Amino acid sequence: MGQKRAAVYCRISDDRSGKEAGVQRQREDCLALVAREGWSLVHDGPTDTFTDNDVSAFSGKKRPAYRRLVEAVTAGEVDYIVTWHNDRLHRRPVELEALIALVERTKVKVATVKAGEFDLSTRQGITMARLGVTIANDASMATRERVQRAMRERAEQGKVHGALRTYGYAGRRNDDGTHTIEVVPEEAAVIREAARRVMAGEALLSVVKDFNARGISSLRGGQWSRSTLRGVLVSARVAGWREHTEGRTNGAHGSLWRGGEFVAKAEWKGILTRQQVEQLRRALTDPARARKASGRTYLLSGGLVVCGMCGTPLRGRPTRNGLRDYTCTAPPVGRGCGSVSIKQDALDTYVRDLVRAAIADGRVAERLRAGSGDADEAVALVSSLETDLAALAEDHGAGRITRPEWMAAREPLTARLDAARRDLARRDGAESLALVSGGLDAWDRRWHEAGRSGLVDRQRAMLRAVMASVAVGPAVRGRNRFDPDRVSEPDWRA
Repeated sequence: MGQKRAAVYCRISDDRSGKEAGVQRQREDCLALVAREGWSLVHDGPTDTFTDNDVSAFSGKKRPAYRRLVEAVTAGEVDYIVTWHNDRLHRRPVELEALIALVERTKVKVATVKAGEFDLSTRQGITMARLGVTIANDASMATRERVQRAMRERAEQGKVHGALRTYGYAGRRNDDGTHTIEVVPEEAAVIREAARRVMAGEALLSVVKDFNARGISSLRGGQWSRSTLRGVLVSARVAGWREHTEGRTNGAHGSLWRGGEFVAKAEWKGILTRQQVEQLRRALTDPARARKASGRTYLLSGGLVVCGMCGTPLRGRPTRNGLRDYTCTAPPVGRGCGSVSIKQDALDTYVRDLVRAAIADGRVAERLRAGSGDADEAVALVSSLETDLAALAEDHGAGRITRPEWMAAREPLTARLDAARRDLARRDGAESLALVSGGLDAWDRRWHEAGRSGLVDRQRAMLRAVMASVAVGPAVRGRNRFDPDRVSEPDWRA
């Protein structure tokens, strides 16, 4: 038989100590084993080992080097997998079962520095491996629970956890072990601007594009993305609070993160208020808002103009003569009645002028001022109803109630939740009021600045801040020009 081929796999989940299990030590020990056995070494491209550094097998994160190793074994290029200890290959039962299947399929063998040859070709060897991974899995879960408890305890005390330098804040460790966290004024101004614009209805992507165009850098000096800006805006940290999310052990702000539980007032000052962060969380996780694509060139898209016959939002679409219309689209393309269509440019100008007139005579500011107020009670009601709905769904999923019972209970709860959300939207009028409180000159200036920058989203947000929608009726025979009589009075906010 020819010389056996061996591939070395190294992994460490947290390379802080640099001690015995460090990747470099693993590599040296494994290569020494390969040399003693007289095996030839299978390289991972330009490197002599397959290495995943600072990647935990228990976390479930992708391990690219391990994936390449499996591909090499499957291709018949490897006779022995060499690793420092068998737990470098797997810590979860599902990963062990995949390895067992790989061994059975390819007849590859596993050799370890610490535990000798790891025999997965016999019933006894597989049983011992399964027992070992169960113990290791339990130990990892116990460690995770201890870490979670410690993190929550620190959160409840309002203490600093993690990085001292985050966007908006800079900190230092004092000689007595405490920390001093201070607001970075320039970055705080950016956070407040972003919050104000998002709360007024502007798309997050629009704000991101504007910041990048203006050369406003993120924490690491690069450009902003939606996920990084969302992570800043929904974090309790910027409200001067500690937060905690069960099961979350790192500080990465993934695109789907909705913010953790507000646990305690923190040791540092807030840049925004808690109420503002709560409002931002609602805005940035609202499914209806998510369906409104950013970057649209139709000013009144996203529900600002609806069909006067069926109430369906009109869609913007190009026409054959190169113009653009707002149209009620019938099935199967849309869900409307198909009875209404109107020229885009004319309607955009007309609606903008209606808003300008209302701002000029003070009607909008008066309505917003009357409708705005303390939203704490409304926030609590929305939260309570959302919890009730989730509990109801859990009861149905567990079989404690039947589907008819679930539907019967769900309908009134959903109706109450919709009403509570509408009330909360009216109370969240502070940012809308700020947009119009400067009068028509200030509003016009903002409008034209957005237009010069090509930010239709910002202009749309300015309209959405003061009105919910306008309705357009069907055309009247014989009236071929734009007919303002077809357009209703705007449904003003508040």
